[in-house]
Amino acid sequence: SIDPATNQVAMIQLPRDTVDVPIPEGPAQRLFGTVYAGKINSWFVAVRNRPDLYPGTDQTRGYNGLKAILGELYGIQIRYYVEVNFEGFEQIVDALGGVTVNVQVPVVDDRYPAGGGAVQRVYIASGMQHMSGAEALVYARSRHGSTDFDRGARQQRVLLAHRQQTDNARVHPNLDQQARAL
Repeated sequence: SIDPATNQVAMIQLPRDTVDVPIPEGPAQRLFGTVYAGKINSWFVAVRNRPDLYPGTDQTRGYNGLKAILGELYGIQIRYYVEVNFEGFEQIVDALGGVTVNVQVPVVDDRYPAGGGAVQRVYIASGMQHMSGAEALVYARSRHGSTDFDRGARQQRVLLAHRQQTDNARVHPNLDQQARAL
């Protein structure tokens, strides 16, 4: 959440394996029941091609469904969303010369997706680590060998470090690269 009046930012994360999330009143509740029994990370796919459940286009309907169900869960109205894909994340981090993160617990993942269905072993040592966009993405995405809560904390650590390390001296020389990434 971003409050432009106070420049305050708040961030929460719902673990991807969360189940039994309450569904707001309406067509989706009539179809699925009062709670969604599947993992919350499957809700987007369950509703995105269903114009009878949520308004929008094929590209926006899944997000509208997520805004509705998460708004119901937290008791807030969610007006906007931002989608960041992996490539965009890497480019933004790289445009600012990388990010330095205090890795509090070593990351060991023997099944990190390497593309094409392959997996690779990932090890990131604890301590201060300067990461490229690709390395920060691995640190933020790794989910084997730890919990969803650990992964959420790592993702927030990367975003917070990136925000804290972003200043005019780093932004101005790379403004064109950042604009392309955005």
